Amino acid sequence: MTLKDLQKLIVQSQQNPKQTQLFDRLRDKPFWICRQEEHKAEDIRIKGDCCFNRIIRLPRKENKS
Repeated sequence: MTLKDLQKLIVQSQQNPKQTQLFDRLRDKPFWICRQEEHKAEDIRIKGDCCFNRIIRLPRKENKS
């Protein structure tokens, strides 16, 4: 992704409230929390918005994670 692509996304997000909400939820979140105990505690504390992967959902193929 280039800087131009990122700038385009930012402009589009400012025009789309749903994208703005998503970006706000993703801001300052780690991509993944490796330690299971820490991940579970953060998940409970933040109610599911603990990391990038939990917010956007893990990928699935043929209904399997």
